[in-house]
Amino acid sequence: MIIARSPFRITLGGGGTDMPNFYSKHGAFFVSAAINKYIYVALKRNILDTSIRCQYMVTEVVSETKNLKHDRARECLEHFNINNSAEIVSIADLPSGSGLGSSGSYIVALLKCLHRMHDKKINRYDLAELAFDIEMNRLGQPVGKQDQYIASLGGLRKFSISTTGVVSSEELLIPNLDDFYDRCKIYFTNTTRNASKILAIQHANPPSVEDCMLQIKQIGIESAAALESGDLNQWGRLLHRHWETKKQISKKMAVDSVEELYTELHSSGLVLGGKIIGAGGGGFMMLYIPHNTGKVNDIMENAGFKNVPFSFDLNGCDIVEGGNEKILL
Repeated sequence: MIIARSPFRITLGGGGTDMPNFYSKHGAFFVSAAINKYIYVALKRNILDTSIRCQYMVTEVVSETKNLKHDRARECLEHFNINNSAEIVSIADLPSGSGLGSSGSYIVALLKCLHRMHDKKINRYDLAELAFDIEMNRLGQPVGKQDQYIASLGGLRKFSISTTGVVSSEELLIPNLDDFYDRCKIYFTNTTRNASKILAIQHANPPSVEDCMLQIKQIGIESAAALESGDLNQWGRLLHRHWETKKQISKKMAVDSVEELYTELHSSGLVLGGKIIGAGGGGFMMLYIPHNTGKVNDIMENAGFKNVPFSFDLNGCDIVEGGNEKILL
């Protein structure tokens, strides 16, 4: 059995510019961080059982790969011409559909397992690009490149994408990292969503959306500079600007109760900025709290929103069992 561990992510600036319809015209810039919350994917070939078994929220047992309803598992297996005698099991620290890049992280982990099973080497950039190709070109999902790349590479990074789709990245260092962890909090809003519906609006790319995304790209550039200089309050203000700009794309960015609570917190000065992580619509909310973290935590907890402590994952997707490369769980 081979087990891969792949991190979830949070976006700290420029999110959404990684969509092909945008970067093909304007290039992309965004800041992304892998966090220490993971999806684990286990893969094994069966000796006697010729069926394909795929276990996630449900368990599928089919005679051939093409019959799998789990489209991402199906495409990954078909890429390696596996049609029978395989079992895939996945389990995650956090729910899917919560805005943390779970689908991209899943594909990266499964492809990592499949390459190890076939004793094939692949670098982290090529692994991410293959995962993107499967989601975007084979499955036709309106996705960008952020989730696959940060899951594969790990760390806190600033990314650029050229108009031809070439991805480059650099590590981003926050000089006052402990202060960042103290002031930046994420909360589960008890809602999940299908990102595809919201991303489809951006994918259609009407002029109004394009104008918003150009602003968000600039906010991403300014966010990287603020973080690198240690000006966390400025980053918090940029987070608010990002959210206000993103809401112009779709009224579905946040449910009313979440938006009302955020507006109250921001108006009172308890938070300088915040946003729904990912495409929007539900999942996790990120808040930047300059002071009174305990008070904001109490308000969020009383509203039913659970704080999830995090730190940055520096490894990216790795094999944790089933090869020479092992990490203690």
